[in-house]
Amino acid sequence: MIESARRVTGKDIKVVEEPRRAGDPPALIGSAEKARTQLGWNPQYADIDTIMAHAWAWHQKRHG
Repeated sequence: MIESARRVTGKDIKVVEEPRRAGDPPALIGSAEKARTQLGWNPQYADIDTIMAHAWAWHQKRHG
């Protein structure tokens, strides 16, 4: 996500890595598969850079 945000925005986004906090899951995984199979829904944008570009454009429109 950070690398995609850097590519899309052209900004040098600083990252500070810290150990996981108590209760944090070891990994987070997202999938639209359940929405596809149960609802017949498909995401409009399939790749993270396109999703990030649309989010960045939305943010710039509202916050300059």
